[in-house]
Amino acid sequence: MNVADEHSRWNEDLAAFAVGALDSEETVAFADHLAHCDQCRGELHRLAPAVELLPASVEQLAPPPALKSRLLEAIAADQETNVSGAAAAGQAGVGGRVRRAGAATSRAARVPLRERLRGWHVPALPAALAAAALAAAFAIGFAVRGDDGGGGTAVPRTTVPVVATAAAGRAPVRAQLISDAGNWHLDVTRLPRAGFGRVYQAWVMRRGRDVEPSTVFVLARDGSSTVAIPQSLAQGDQVLVTEEPAGGSAAPTTRPLLSATV
Repeated sequence: MNVADEHSRWNEDLAAFAVGALDSEETVAFADHLAHCDQCRGELHRLAPAVELLPASVEQLAPPPALKSRLLEAIAADQETNVSGAAAAGQAGVGGRVRRAGAATSRAARVPLRERLRGWHVPALPAALAAAALAAAFAIGFAVRGDDGGGGTAVPRTTVPVVATAAAGRAPVRAQLISDAGNWHLDVTRLPRAGFGRVYQAWVMRRGRDVEPSTVFVLARDGSSTVAIPQSLAQGDQVLVTEEPAGGSAAPTTRPLLSATV
């Protein structure tokens, strides 16, 4: 496989990775690729605003019934195609094709859209549809935000300073924790690139509770990233950022680099 084909293979999973629709093994493999691919990191950064629009729409509404019906029909057709293809290959005695079709069906069945897509009450999607969902969210989100003609009600916005800890060294990190109508995200710039095979991960720490894992992310070439924090935050809660193995961790394995207290 040449370099172009190899990159094209990963590029097909880019949108699915952005919305968290890959399983754990695929996430680890893709994160390893991102660690040394400036092109994919740049594309992921370009998609960040669209990803933000999925949970941060002005109104958290279920999609129209017609859209839901079309998605269900597309999923059913995709599954029927996979099953029919496997059956036909089996009748022809081509065992290798049966195994590949079966693996594709299994892969589609175990790829859900995660809870990161709050407010979009749709069934689990195969990774092949994640790019379409992301593109639709991009278009719908900008239509919702840009159609008030300047006369709509202002959206409440809260900005919380983020502190770089001693573990961050002398890196000139700039970061803010921002809430738009209760939807939180981190804006990070000038953060050093994570080590090979490693990623950054956000965490939420509440008073008297264990640390909760949040979003795993990578940086654009310039050291910037926009990171959605899907959890709701209350006064006194903290958001932390650590460096973790590819795919993220269930609990922090390194000291926090960034910290913000709501």
